[in-house]
Amino acid sequence: MSSSNSPKSLKSRAFSASVMSVVGQGTGQVLRVVGNMLLTRLLVPEAFGVMAIVVMVMQAIELMSNVGVGAAIVRHPKGDDQRFLDTSFTIQASRGLLLFVASVAIAVPVARFYDNPSLVPLIIVTGLTAPMRGFEATKLPRLMRHMDLGRLVLIELASQISALGATLSFAFYYRNVWALVSGHIVAALVRLVLSHLAVPGPRNRFQYDRDFAKDILSFGRWIFVSTMFAFFSMRLDVMLLGRLLPLDVLGVYSVGIMVTAVLTQMSSRITEAVVMPALAKSNTESRAHFESAFKRSRGTILSVGLLAFCAGAATAPAFFFLLYDKRYQDAAWIAQLSMIGLWFSFLHESAGRALLALGLSRPWAMSMIAKTVASLVGCLAGFYLGELSGLMIGAALGALVGHIVVVLALRREQVTGFAFDVRYTVVGLVLALAVGFAPRFAVAFLPDIDVALMTLVFSVLALGPFGFVTLRHALRELRAA
Repeated sequence: MSSSNSPKSLKSRAFSASVMSVVGQGTGQVLRVVGNMLLTRLLVPEAFGVMAIVVMVMQAIELMSNVGVGAAIVRHPKGDDQRFLDTSFTIQASRGLLLFVASVAIAVPVARFYDNPSLVPLIIVTGLTAPMRGFEATKLPRLMRHMDLGRLVLIELASQISALGATLSFAFYYRNVWALVSGHIVAALVRLVLSHLAVPGPRNRFQYDRDFAKDILSFGRWIFVSTMFAFFSMRLDVMLLGRLLPLDVLGVYSVGIMVTAVLTQMSSRITEAVVMPALAKSNTESRAHFESAFKRSRGTILSVGLLAFCAGAATAPAFFFLLYDKRYQDAAWIAQLSMIGLWFSFLHESAGRALLALGLSRPWAMSMIAKTVASLVGCLAGFYLGELSGLMIGAALGALVGHIVVVLALRREQVTGFAFDVRYTVVGLVLALAVGFAPRFAVAFLPDIDVALMTLVFSVLALGPFGFVTLRHALRELRAA
Protein backbone atom coordinates (compact mmCIF):
# COMPACT_ATOMS: atom_id res chain seq x y z
CA MET A 1 0.00 0.00 0.00
CA SER A 2 1.38 3.37 -0.96
CA SER A 3 1.90 6.05 1.55
CA SER A 4 -0.80 8.12 -0.04
CA ASN A 5 -3.34 5.52 0.96
CA SER A 6 -2.12 4.98 4.50
CA PRO A 7 -4.53 5.60 7.37
CA LYS A 8 -2.54 8.60 8.57
CA SER A 9 -2.41 10.12 5.10
CA LEU A 10 -6.14 9.54 4.67
CA LYS A 11 -6.84 11.11 8.06
CA SER A 12 -4.67 14.12 7.22
CA ARG A 13 -6.39 14.67 3.89
CA ALA A 14 -9.81 14.26 5.48
CA PHE A 15 -8.98 16.84 8.15
CA SER A 16 -7.54 19.28 5.61
CA ALA A 17 -10.59 18.77 3.41
CA SER A 18 -12.87 19.46 6.38
CA VAL A 19 -11.04 22.72 7.10
CA MET A 20 -11.23 23.78 3.46
CA SER A 21 -14.94 22.93 3.29
CA VAL A 22 -15.71 24.92 6.42
CA VAL A 23 -13.61 27.90 5.26
CA GLY A 24 -15.12 27.82 1.78
CA GLN A 25 -18.69 27.43 2.98
CA GLY A 26 -18.22 30.02 5.71
CA THR A 27 -16.85 32.57 3.26
CA GLY A 28 -19.62 31.76 0.81
CA GLN A 29 -22.32 32.23 3.43
CA VAL A 30 -20.83 35.59 4.49
CA LEU A 31 -20.97 36.70 0.85
CA ARG A 32 -24.54 35.47 0.64
CA VAL A 33 -25.63 37.44 3.72
CA VAL A 34 -23.85 40.62 2.63
CA GLY A 35 -25.27 40.29 -0.88
CA ASN A 36 -28.80 39.85 0.40
CA MET A 37 -28.45 42.87 2.68
CA LEU A 38 -27.39 45.03 -0.29
CA LEU A 39 -29.99 43.62 -2.66
CA THR A 40 -32.85 44.29 -0.27
CA ARG A 41 -31.97 47.98 -0.64
CA LEU A 42 -32.06 47.81 -4.45
CA LEU A 43 -34.95 45.47 -5.23
CA VAL A 44 -38.57 45.34 -4.11
CA PRO A 45 -39.71 42.29 -2.08
CA GLU A 46 -41.82 41.01 -4.99
CA ALA A 47 -38.63 40.36 -6.95
CA PHE A 48 -37.39 37.94 -4.30
CA GLY A 49 -40.79 36.26 -4.20
CA VAL A 50 -40.89 35.69 -7.95
CA MET A 51 -37.31 34.43 -7.96
CA ALA A 52 -38.10 32.04 -5.13
CA ILE A 53 -40.69 30.37 -7.37
CA VAL A 54 -38.21 30.18 -10.25
CA VAL A 55 -35.51 28.63 -8.04
CA MET A 56 -37.99 26.17 -6.55
CA VAL A 57 -39.04 25.00 -10.02
CA MET A 58 -35.44 24.58 -11.16
CA GLN A 59 -34.53 22.79 -7.96
CA ALA A 60 -37.44 20.40 -8.41
CA ILE A 61 -36.39 19.60 -11.98
CA GLU A 62 -32.76 19.21 -10.91
CA LEU A 63 -33.38 16.95 -7.92
CA MET A 64 -36.04 14.81 -9.57
CA SER A 65 -33.65 13.89 -12.39
CA ASN A 66 -30.48 13.33 -10.39
CA VAL A 67 -28.73 10.13 -11.51
CA GLY A 68 -25.75 10.51 -9.18
CA VAL A 69 -22.96 11.02 -11.73
CA GLY A 70 -20.79 12.98 -9.29
CA ALA A 71 -21.30 10.44 -6.51
CA ALA A 72 -20.47 7.62 -8.92
CA ILE A 73 -17.15 9.27 -9.84
CA VAL A 74 -16.28 9.70 -6.16
CA ARG A 75 -16.96 6.10 -5.12
CA HIS A 76 -16.47 3.94 -8.24
CA PRO A 77 -13.20 1.91 -8.37
CA LYS A 78 -12.70 3.20 -11.92
CA GLY A 79 -13.41 6.79 -10.95
CA ASP A 80 -9.98 7.87 -12.29
CA ASP A 81 -10.30 5.97 -15.57
CA GLN A 82 -10.64 8.47 -18.44
CA ARG A 83 -13.10 6.28 -20.32
CA PHE A 84 -15.30 6.13 -17.21
CA LEU A 85 -15.00 9.91 -16.78
CA ASP A 86 -15.90 10.58 -20.42
CA THR A 87 -18.92 8.28 -20.15
CA SER A 88 -19.96 10.18 -17.02
CA PHE A 89 -19.48 13.48 -18.86
CA THR A 90 -21.65 12.29 -21.76
CA ILE A 91 -24.46 11.23 -19.42
CA GLN A 92 -24.17 14.46 -17.42
CA ALA A 93 -24.20 16.70 -20.52
CA SER A 94 -27.19 14.85 -22.00
CA ARG A 95 -29.08 15.27 -18.76
CA GLY A 96 -28.31 19.00 -18.72
CA LEU A 97 -29.81 19.46 -22.18
CA LEU A 98 -32.92 17.47 -21.18
CA LEU A 99 -33.32 19.63 -18.08
CA PHE A 100 -33.36 22.75 -20.24
CA VAL A 101 -36.04 21.19 -22.45
CA ALA A 102 -38.01 20.35 -19.29
CA SER A 103 -37.72 23.93 -18.03
CA VAL A 104 -39.09 25.22 -21.36
CA ALA A 105 -41.96 22.71 -21.24
CA ILE A 106 -42.94 23.50 -17.66
CA ALA A 107 -42.65 27.29 -17.84
CA VAL A 108 -46.16 28.00 -19.14
CA PRO A 109 -47.99 25.59 -16.77
CA VAL A 110 -46.16 27.04 -13.78
CA ALA A 111 -46.93 30.60 -14.88
CA ARG A 112 -50.60 29.73 -15.25
CA PHE A 113 -50.69 28.00 -11.86
CA TYR A 114 -49.27 31.11 -10.15
CA ASP A 115 -51.17 33.47 -12.49
CA ASN A 116 -47.95 35.31 -13.29
CA PRO A 117 -47.00 35.45 -17.02
CA SER A 118 -43.60 36.96 -16.21
CA LEU A 119 -42.50 33.57 -14.92
CA VAL A 120 -42.33 32.11 -18.47
CA PRO A 121 -39.19 33.95 -19.68
CA LEU A 122 -37.64 33.86 -16.21
CA ILE A 123 -37.89 30.06 -15.97
CA ILE A 124 -36.68 29.54 -19.54
CA VAL A 125 -33.64 31.80 -19.17
CA THR A 126 -32.74 30.40 -15.74
CA GLY A 127 -33.08 26.94 -17.29
CA LEU A 128 -29.94 27.69 -19.31
CA THR A 129 -27.95 27.01 -16.15
CA ALA A 130 -28.84 23.29 -16.46
CA PRO A 131 -26.80 22.60 -19.64
CA MET A 132 -24.02 24.80 -18.27
CA ARG A 133 -23.78 22.52 -15.21
CA GLY A 134 -24.12 19.49 -17.45
CA PHE A 135 -21.07 20.46 -19.51
CA GLU A 136 -18.84 21.03 -16.46
CA ALA A 137 -15.64 19.01 -16.55
CA THR A 138 -15.55 15.83 -14.48
CA LYS A 139 -12.36 17.21 -12.95
CA LEU A 140 -14.50 18.78 -10.21
CA PRO A 141 -15.90 15.53 -8.74
CA ARG A 142 -12.41 14.06 -9.11
CA LEU A 143 -11.12 16.79 -6.81
CA MET A 144 -13.69 15.61 -4.25
CA ARG A 145 -12.71 11.99 -4.86
CA HIS A 146 -9.14 12.80 -3.85
CA MET A 147 -10.19 15.31 -1.16
CA ASP A 148 -8.19 18.02 -2.97
CA LEU A 149 -10.64 20.77 -2.11
CA GLY A 150 -8.46 23.88 -2.21
CA ARG A 151 -8.89 24.43 -5.94
CA LEU A 152 -12.59 23.46 -5.78
CA VAL A 153 -13.27 25.99 -3.02
CA LEU A 154 -11.54 28.74 -5.01
CA ILE A 155 -13.61 27.92 -8.10
CA GLU A 156 -16.84 28.05 -6.12
CA LEU A 157 -15.89 31.32 -4.46
CA ALA A 158 -14.90 32.82 -7.82
CA SER A 159 -18.28 31.89 -9.30
CA GLN A 160 -20.09 33.28 -6.26
CA ILE A 161 -18.17 36.56 -6.25
CA SER A 162 -18.72 36.98 -9.99
CA ALA A 163 -22.42 36.27 -9.58
CA LEU A 164 -22.70 38.78 -6.73
CA GLY A 165 -20.97 41.46 -8.78
CA ALA A 166 -23.24 40.84 -11.75
CA THR A 167 -26.39 40.78 -9.60
CA LEU A 168 -25.55 44.03 -7.81
CA SER A 169 -24.64 45.74 -11.09
CA PHE A 170 -27.88 44.70 -12.79
CA ALA A 171 -29.89 45.57 -9.70
CA PHE A 172 -28.34 49.02 -9.49
CA TYR A 173 -29.21 49.86 -13.09
CA TYR A 174 -32.45 47.93 -13.73
CA ARG A 175 -33.99 47.36 -10.28
CA ASN A 176 -35.96 44.23 -11.26
CA VAL A 177 -35.96 40.46 -10.89
CA TRP A 178 -33.69 39.96 -13.90
CA ALA A 179 -30.81 41.05 -11.70
CA LEU A 180 -31.28 37.86 -9.66
CA VAL A 181 -31.49 35.75 -12.84
CA SER A 182 -28.24 37.28 -14.08
CA GLY A 183 -26.49 36.10 -10.92
CA HIS A 184 -27.51 32.49 -11.53
CA ILE A 185 -26.37 32.65 -15.17
CA VAL A 186 -23.00 34.22 -14.36
CA ALA A 187 -22.32 31.75 -11.51
CA ALA A 188 -23.00 28.75 -13.75
CA LEU A 189 -20.94 30.20 -16.62
CA VAL A 190 -17.88 31.00 -14.47
CA ARG A 191 -17.98 27.56 -12.85
CA LEU A 192 -18.26 25.92 -16.29
CA VAL A 193 -15.26 27.78 -17.70
CA LEU A 194 -13.07 27.28 -14.63
CA SER A 195 -13.90 23.56 -14.42
CA HIS A 196 -12.19 23.13 -17.79
CA LEU A 197 -9.39 25.70 -17.54
CA ALA A 198 -8.43 25.98 -13.87
CA VAL A 199 -8.01 22.28 -13.05
CA PRO A 200 -5.20 20.26 -14.66
CA GLY A 201 -6.01 17.00 -16.37
CA PRO A 202 -7.21 15.54 -19.68
CA ARG A 203 -10.14 17.17 -21.45
CA ASN A 204 -13.47 15.40 -21.47
CA ARG A 205 -14.74 13.97 -24.73
CA PHE A 206 -18.07 12.51 -25.71
CA GLN A 207 -17.75 8.79 -25.21
CA TYR A 208 -20.11 6.02 -24.19
CA ASP A 209 -19.02 2.78 -22.59
CA ARG A 210 -22.02 0.52 -22.07
CA ASP A 211 -20.60 -1.26 -19.02
CA PHE A 212 -19.58 1.96 -17.28
CA ALA A 213 -22.91 3.58 -18.15
CA LYS A 214 -24.72 0.59 -16.68
CA ASP A 215 -22.73 0.95 -13.44
CA ILE A 216 -23.44 4.68 -13.24
CA LEU A 217 -27.14 4.44 -14.02
CA SER A 218 -27.66 1.38 -11.83
CA PHE A 219 -26.11 3.24 -8.92
CA GLY A 220 -27.91 6.43 -9.89
CA ARG A 221 -31.45 5.07 -10.16
CA TRP A 222 -31.67 4.90 -6.38
CA ILE A 223 -29.96 8.28 -6.12
CA PHE A 224 -32.84 9.54 -8.25
CA VAL A 225 -35.39 8.05 -5.85
CA SER A 226 -33.59 9.39 -2.78
CA THR A 227 -33.21 12.93 -4.15
CA MET A 228 -36.85 13.01 -5.22
CA PHE A 229 -37.99 12.17 -1.71
CA ALA A 230 -35.30 14.46 -0.28
CA PHE A 231 -36.91 17.34 -2.16
CA PHE A 232 -40.32 16.58 -0.67
CA SER A 233 -38.92 16.13 2.84
CA MET A 234 -37.03 19.45 2.62
CA ARG A 235 -40.08 21.36 1.35
CA LEU A 236 -42.69 19.50 3.39
CA ASP A 237 -42.86 22.00 6.25
CA VAL A 238 -43.33 24.97 3.93
CA MET A 239 -45.92 23.10 1.84
CA LEU A 240 -47.98 22.30 4.92
CA LEU A 241 -47.57 25.64 6.67
CA GLY A 242 -48.70 27.45 3.53
CA ARG A 243 -52.05 25.70 4.01
CA LEU A 244 -52.23 25.57 7.80
CA LEU A 245 -51.04 29.02 8.92
CA PRO A 246 -51.43 32.63 7.78
CA LEU A 247 -48.84 33.83 5.31
CA ASP A 248 -47.32 36.32 7.76
CA VAL A 249 -46.54 33.46 10.18
CA LEU A 250 -45.06 31.48 7.30
CA GLY A 251 -42.90 34.50 6.49
CA VAL A 252 -41.52 34.67 10.03
CA TYR A 253 -40.92 30.91 9.92
CA SER A 254 -39.01 31.24 6.65
CA VAL A 255 -36.80 33.92 8.17
CA GLY A 256 -36.23 31.79 11.29
CA ILE A 257 -35.04 28.72 9.42
CA MET A 258 -32.55 30.81 7.44
CA VAL A 259 -29.92 30.04 10.12
CA THR A 260 -30.71 26.35 9.75
CA ALA A 261 -30.39 26.59 5.97
CA VAL A 262 -26.89 28.05 6.25
CA LEU A 263 -25.73 25.29 8.60
CA THR A 264 -27.47 22.65 6.47
CA GLN A 265 -25.51 23.72 3.42
CA MET A 266 -22.25 23.67 5.33
CA SER A 267 -22.87 20.25 6.88
CA SER A 268 -24.04 18.79 3.56
CA ARG A 269 -20.92 20.12 1.91
CA ILE A 270 -18.68 18.48 4.49
CA THR A 271 -20.42 15.11 4.19
CA GLU A 272 -20.34 15.26 0.39
CA ALA A 273 -16.80 16.55 -0.04
CA VAL A 274 -15.07 14.91 2.95
CA VAL A 275 -16.91 11.98 4.51
CA MET A 276 -17.87 10.12 1.35
CA PRO A 277 -14.49 10.43 -0.47
CA ALA A 278 -12.61 9.38 2.67
CA LEU A 279 -14.82 6.31 3.14
CA ALA A 280 -14.73 5.45 -0.55
CA LYS A 281 -10.93 5.51 -0.42
CA SER A 282 -10.81 3.27 2.64
CA ASN A 283 -13.32 0.84 1.11
CA THR A 284 -10.84 0.07 -1.67
CA GLU A 285 -8.59 -1.48 0.98
CA SER A 286 -10.90 -3.79 2.94
CA ARG A 287 -14.16 -3.80 4.84
CA ALA A 288 -12.23 -3.79 8.13
CA HIS A 289 -10.30 -0.74 6.98
CA PHE A 290 -13.59 0.91 5.99
CA GLU A 291 -15.16 0.30 9.40
CA SER A 292 -12.06 1.62 11.14
CA ALA A 293 -12.10 4.78 9.02
CA PHE A 294 -15.82 5.21 9.66
CA LYS A 295 -15.38 5.05 13.43
CA ARG A 296 -12.36 7.37 13.37
CA SER A 297 -14.06 10.04 11.30
CA ARG A 298 -17.45 9.89 12.99
CA GLY A 299 -16.33 11.26 16.35
CA THR A 300 -14.57 14.26 14.81
CA ILE A 301 -17.35 15.05 12.31
CA LEU A 302 -20.10 14.84 14.93
CA SER A 303 -18.26 16.91 17.53
CA VAL A 304 -17.55 19.73 15.05
CA GLY A 305 -21.12 19.53 13.73
CA LEU A 306 -22.64 19.65 17.20
CA LEU A 307 -20.52 22.66 18.11
CA ALA A 308 -21.68 24.49 14.97
CA PHE A 309 -25.36 23.71 15.56
CA CYS A 310 -25.24 24.72 19.21
CA ALA A 311 -23.47 27.94 18.27
CA GLY A 312 -26.22 28.64 15.73
CA ALA A 313 -28.90 28.11 18.36
CA ALA A 314 -26.98 30.26 20.83
CA THR A 315 -26.57 33.25 18.53
CA ALA A 316 -30.09 33.15 17.04
CA PRO A 317 -31.74 35.37 19.71
CA ALA A 318 -29.11 38.09 19.45
CA PHE A 319 -29.17 37.87 15.65
CA PHE A 320 -32.92 38.33 15.32
CA PHE A 321 -33.47 40.61 18.32
CA LEU A 322 -30.73 43.05 17.32
CA LEU A 323 -30.93 43.01 13.49
CA TYR A 324 -34.69 42.62 12.93
CA ASP A 325 -37.74 44.52 14.19
CA LYS A 326 -40.27 43.10 16.62
CA ARG A 327 -42.31 41.43 13.89
CA TYR A 328 -39.53 38.87 13.45
CA GLN A 329 -38.57 38.16 17.05
CA ASP A 330 -40.40 34.82 16.99
CA ALA A 331 -37.83 33.78 14.40
CA ALA A 332 -35.34 33.41 17.28
CA TRP A 333 -37.08 30.49 18.98
CA ILE A 334 -37.99 29.01 15.58
CA ALA A 335 -34.30 28.97 14.65
CA GLN A 336 -33.40 27.38 17.98
CA LEU A 337 -36.06 24.68 17.78
CA SER A 338 -35.17 23.90 14.16
CA MET A 339 -31.70 22.82 15.31
CA ILE A 340 -33.19 19.56 16.64
CA GLY A 341 -34.32 18.54 13.19
CA LEU A 342 -31.05 19.76 11.71
CA TRP A 343 -29.06 17.56 14.10
CA PHE A 344 -31.00 14.40 13.25
CA SER A 345 -30.75 15.24 9.55
CA PHE A 346 -26.99 15.64 9.96
CA LEU A 347 -26.76 12.22 11.62
CA HIS A 348 -28.82 10.76 8.77
CA GLU A 349 -26.85 12.48 6.00
CA SER A 350 -23.36 11.76 7.34
CA ALA A 351 -24.11 8.08 8.05
CA GLY A 352 -25.93 7.72 4.74
CA ARG A 353 -22.79 8.73 2.87
CA ALA A 354 -21.22 5.53 4.21
CA LEU A 355 -23.90 3.55 2.37
CA LEU A 356 -23.16 5.43 -0.86
CA ALA A 357 -19.42 4.87 -0.38
CA LEU A 358 -20.17 1.14 -0.23
CA GLY A 359 -22.23 1.41 -3.41
CA LEU A 360 -25.51 0.78 -1.54
CA SER A 361 -27.75 3.46 -3.02
CA ARG A 362 -30.96 1.41 -2.63
CA PRO A 363 -31.04 1.38 1.21
CA TRP A 364 -30.15 5.09 1.15
CA ALA A 365 -33.20 5.69 -1.02
CA MET A 366 -35.30 3.59 1.35
CA SER A 367 -34.15 5.75 4.25
CA MET A 368 -35.21 8.90 2.38
CA ILE A 369 -38.65 7.39 1.71
CA ALA A 370 -38.97 6.47 5.39
CA LYS A 371 -37.88 9.96 6.41
CA THR A 372 -40.42 11.63 4.12
CA VAL A 373 -43.34 9.47 5.19
CA ALA A 374 -42.45 9.76 8.89
CA SER A 375 -42.01 13.52 8.55
CA LEU A 376 -45.42 13.88 6.94
CA VAL A 377 -47.10 11.91 9.73
CA GLY A 378 -45.03 13.68 12.39
CA CYS A 379 -45.75 17.15 11.01
CA LEU A 380 -49.51 16.59 10.83
CA ALA A 381 -49.70 14.98 14.27
CA GLY A 382 -47.36 17.57 15.74
CA PHE A 383 -49.36 20.47 14.35
CA TYR A 384 -52.56 18.97 15.78
CA LEU A 385 -50.93 18.68 19.22
CA GLY A 386 -48.74 21.78 19.31
CA GLU A 387 -49.26 23.85 16.15
CA LEU A 388 -45.99 25.28 14.77
CA SER A 389 -43.64 23.98 17.46
CA GLY A 390 -45.31 20.56 17.31
CA LEU A 391 -44.92 20.46 13.54
CA MET A 392 -41.20 21.22 13.82
CA ILE A 393 -40.68 18.48 16.40
CA GLY A 394 -42.63 16.08 14.18
CA ALA A 395 -40.32 16.87 11.27
CA ALA A 396 -37.29 16.25 13.50
CA LEU A 397 -38.64 12.84 14.50
CA GLY A 398 -39.07 12.04 10.81
CA ALA A 399 -35.36 12.71 10.27
CA LEU A 400 -34.59 10.42 13.20
CA VAL A 401 -36.61 7.62 11.58
CA GLY A 402 -34.57 8.03 8.38
CA HIS A 403 -31.36 7.81 10.38
CA ILE A 404 -32.49 4.61 12.12
CA VAL A 405 -33.08 3.01 8.71
CA VAL A 406 -29.50 3.92 7.72
CA VAL A 407 -28.10 2.51 10.97
CA LEU A 408 -29.90 -0.81 10.43
CA ALA A 409 -28.68 -1.00 6.83
CA LEU A 410 -25.07 -0.41 7.89
CA ARG A 411 -25.36 -2.99 10.65
CA ARG A 412 -26.30 -5.55 8.00
CA GLU A 413 -22.95 -4.70 6.40
CA GLN A 414 -21.17 -5.21 9.77
CA VAL A 415 -20.46 -1.48 10.02
CA THR A 416 -20.97 -0.25 13.58
CA GLY A 417 -19.73 2.69 15.62
CA PHE A 418 -22.95 4.52 16.34
CA ALA A 419 -22.24 4.98 20.03
CA PHE A 420 -21.00 8.43 18.97
CA ASP A 421 -24.50 9.27 17.76
CA VAL A 422 -26.10 8.59 21.13
CA ARG A 423 -23.27 10.23 23.06
CA TYR A 424 -23.30 13.49 21.12
CA THR A 425 -27.09 13.61 20.98
CA VAL A 426 -27.21 13.50 24.77
CA VAL A 427 -24.49 16.16 25.00
CA GLY A 428 -26.40 18.27 22.50
CA LEU A 429 -29.64 18.02 24.47
CA VAL A 430 -27.87 19.13 27.66
CA LEU A 431 -26.26 22.08 25.86
CA ALA A 432 -29.58 22.96 24.18
CA LEU A 433 -31.36 23.03 27.53
CA ALA A 434 -28.63 25.23 28.99
CA VAL A 435 -28.55 27.62 26.03
CA GLY A 436 -32.27 27.63 25.29
CA PHE A 437 -33.97 27.68 28.68
CA ALA A 438 -31.52 28.95 31.29
CA PRO A 439 -31.46 32.55 29.93
CA ARG A 440 -35.25 32.73 29.98
CA PHE A 441 -35.36 31.66 33.63
CA ALA A 442 -32.69 34.23 34.44
CA VAL A 443 -34.60 37.00 32.68
CA ALA A 444 -37.71 36.08 34.67
CA PHE A 445 -35.83 36.99 37.85
CA LEU A 446 -33.89 39.86 36.27
CA PRO A 447 -36.42 41.56 33.97
CA ASP A 448 -34.10 44.44 33.14
CA ILE A 449 -31.64 42.06 31.46
CA ASP A 450 -32.14 41.48 27.72
CA VAL A 451 -32.82 37.83 26.81
CA ALA A 452 -30.52 38.01 23.79
CA LEU A 453 -27.62 39.28 25.91
CA MET A 454 -28.29 36.69 28.58
CA THR A 455 -28.35 33.93 25.93
CA LEU A 456 -24.92 34.98 24.71
CA VAL A 457 -23.58 34.88 28.28
CA PHE A 458 -24.95 31.41 28.92
CA SER A 459 -23.69 30.29 25.50
CA VAL A 460 -20.14 31.25 26.33
CA LEU A 461 -20.38 29.44 29.66
CA ALA A 462 -21.94 26.31 28.16
CA LEU A 463 -20.19 26.10 24.80
CA GLY A 464 -16.78 27.44 25.80
CA PRO A 465 -15.49 24.25 27.45
CA PHE A 466 -17.05 22.03 24.76
CA GLY A 467 -15.56 24.16 21.99
CA PHE A 468 -12.13 24.07 23.64
CA VAL A 469 -12.21 20.28 23.90
CA THR A 470 -13.43 19.92 20.32
CA LEU A 471 -10.72 22.16 18.87
CA ARG A 472 -8.03 20.48 20.96
CA HIS A 473 -9.17 17.10 19.69
CA ALA A 474 -9.10 18.36 16.08
CA LEU A 475 -5.56 19.69 16.51
CA ARG A 476 -4.50 16.39 18.06
CA GLU A 477 -5.90 14.60 15.01
CA LEU A 478 -3.92 16.89 12.74
CA ARG A 479 -0.67 16.31 14.63
CA ALA A 480 -1.27 12.54 14.66
CA ALA A 481 -1.79 12.60 10.90
